[in-house]
Amino acid sequence: RDERGRHLFHAFGLVRTVTGEVDQWYLNKHEGLDEILGEDTLHHHQPMNFKECCSSDTISFHYVESAETLALTSILRKIAMTKDSSISGEPLDDYLKDYMISLWPKEHKDIGGYAHRLPHKNTIDIWDNLLFVTRNIALGVDDAPCFV
Repeated sequence: RDERGRHLFHAFGLVRTVTGEVDQWYLNKHEGLDEILGEDTLHHHQPMNFKECCSSDTISFHYVESAETLALTSILRKIAMTKDSSISGEPLDDYLKDYMISLWPKEHKDIGGYAHRLPHKNTIDIWDNLLFVTRNIALGVDDAPCFV
């Protein structure tokens, strides 16, 4: 975890991690970690969700197919390269949401068995969390990323 208790490594993709819609086996794995890792009085070793799920220093998402990885990489780069609060006169959230929707895989074969599709465009509460977390992670992206 980072200094705020947010995870660096994520067992599931961005959408499942942010929404907290993870498998029960994963939650069960966190039970009893106080005995192994010592007491965690803040989070009790439980995974966080919504805006507190992911560190800006996030390292990886697992159980993610290549199409989602490529989409997320492009989105993080776009945010990291855009320092302004708006792009082409559009509010950043609307632009970013449309950009994510345009890149994110839509077919089941591209999403894979463990990932979830992006939420419907009008699901405001989920999108608020997704956009917040995505921007937060992008803050940890170096100007010269080591990935292609």
